[in-house]
Amino acid sequence: MTLLCPPLLADTRYITDQLSLPLKEDPRGGSKTLRTLKAGTAVKYVVTDKETGYAMIKVGNTEGWVPERMLSKTPGAQQRLREREKQLQRLKKETAALKQQRSELSGDQKSQLATIADLEMQNRNLEEELTALKRATADVMAINNENQVLHRELDALKAEHNTVVEENRRLKDATAQQWFIRGAGVVIAGMVLGLILPRLRLKRRDDWSRGY
Repeated sequence: MTLLCPPLLADTRYITDQLSLPLKEDPRGGSKTLRTLKAGTAVKYVVTDKETGYAMIKVGNTEGWVPERMLSKTPGAQQRLREREKQLQRLKKETAALKQQRSELSGDQKSQLATIADLEMQNRNLEEELTALKRATADVMAINNENQVLHRELDALKAEHNTVVEENRRLKDATAQQWFIRGAGVVIAGMVLGLILPRLRLKRRDDWSRGY
């Protein structure tokens, strides 16, 4: 008699880090292979056959069986690597956009230049850590430890990125305020000249009349 242990709620599991895993039609040995699952594939966990140690999963519209030990509740190291690489590429694009904005602004930007240089250095460090992480994919424990460090580095990079965005906004506001002050000065100077010049002309006429 087969003993099935369904979970209270269906949850998502991931194929652990290996080249591929066959999805079997039946939990018994020698059954038909329905398809091959790649490492990191997200699947829906349905139930476990305690007698065979196989778990029923669902991938799209296909249901089949795989060894339960090959399922993980968290994405595999390779999947996490791909996610970190995507985050790195996105942050690189945003940093490049900020550098473009910086080049279009004028005024004192020393602090902003220093911040962007720091972001570029962190990007280089992150690339080196990702390269090292790829070489260590065989050691899952080492990958998990390095992944935690990488997560903190990404949080710091996001914070630096937000700082640069805020500095750009402040610089734009300061530039607009300077132009407003200059414009106001020109208007006030024009008003003063408009009041003084007629009086000077009138005074000259009076002096001329008195001279004759």
